Amino acid sequence: MIRNRPNQRKKLTFGRKLLFSSILGVFFLLAAVVGVLVFDLYLHHKFAGSTVNYRGYRGEIAGPKQPNELRLAVLGGSTAFGYGLPPEETFPALLEKRLRAQTGRPVKVVNLAYNNQGAYSFLPTLQDYEYLHYDGVILYEGYNDLQLNTSAFRRDSPVFTTFGYYPIFPIVFSQKLKALRDGPVDQGSQGGKTVFKPTLSDRAKAGALEGALKVTSSLNYQLRETESTVGVHSPYCSDKWAFYCNNVGAALDYAVSHHKPAIVVGQPYIAPLHREQQSELASMIQKKYAGSAIVRYVNLGDAVDLHNPALAYDGMHLLPAGNQIIANSLVGPVLSAFPQQGSPAERTR
Repeated sequence: MIRNRPNQRKKLTFGRKLLFSSILGVFFLLAAVVGVLVFDLYLHHKFAGSTVNYRGYRGEIAGPKQPNELRLAVLGGSTAFGYGLPPEETFPALLEKRLRAQTGRPVKVVNLAYNNQGAYSFLPTLQDYEYLHYDGVILYEGYNDLQLNTSAFRRDSPVFTTFGYYPIFPIVFSQKLKALRDGPVDQGSQGGKTVFKPTLSDRAKAGALEGALKVTSSLNYQLRETESTVGVHSPYCSDKWAFYCNNVGAALDYAVSHHKPAIVVGQPYIAPLHREQQSELASMIQKKYAGSAIVRYVNLGDAVDLHNPALAYDGMHLLPAGNQIIANSLVGPVLSAFPQQGSPAERTR
């Protein structure tokens, strides 16, 4: 028995070393995760005026609902997101301000829109943000569905789908990568055209960032679930617009089943094809939801002249004055969907 003691001590020492190494490895892993999280939260704060918060939507985090609060969710693409504008100048923020002033009650309009997203993203977005306890939805998108669109950017993030936290560093890195690749902008140096001049140092930095971004994209691709697409036929729309109509219909069915009023907005007309698309959508809503009191189509096709540089800076995305027109036009439909119960003074008694 005495002869075996050195071997026992040796085995015990090895076991302790293994345990210590495992604990140390877990510690460093947790430290790395915390470090990445802290850095990502810093990026969310730094770029709060141009991108989404850590919950994956634009503007401030919506806390618990207040008593008598009206909470709406706006879904759409870059025109609802307010591309190129700070959050407070988007039409959802301006609509919130108008509704508060007109009703005298707490109102929160949550901007769940994002660049390049179309109707395909409507249903998963409504499902992902059911925890916000929104009272109704506003669907504002048609431009991004003039061609087949299957973008649902939040569902591309396994972190978001698992934890409800949207990491921003892939977006920031991709934008930084583009800037480094293209180099500084020199306008007017070649016949008024915009010319980019990346330096050798910038190209090297871009290569490093590209490598990190590829790893992130690869992980996202491997971890995300494969989503099925909606069929290409519809009893209400032609095959040309069936994919769009079916996706809008899926979101409306979800809202109706949860007893949430839904307003579908026809954006300012941008092209003849857009007019055709919206005509079929309006017809679909009229036929499919003829007996529903909580689904409404609001045509704002002629509400804003997209060729007016005082209203739209690029023929598509609206300036604050244009967004104000959209917000003003939606006050009536929203109030119709959510009639007031007495005056503000009566509701506080």
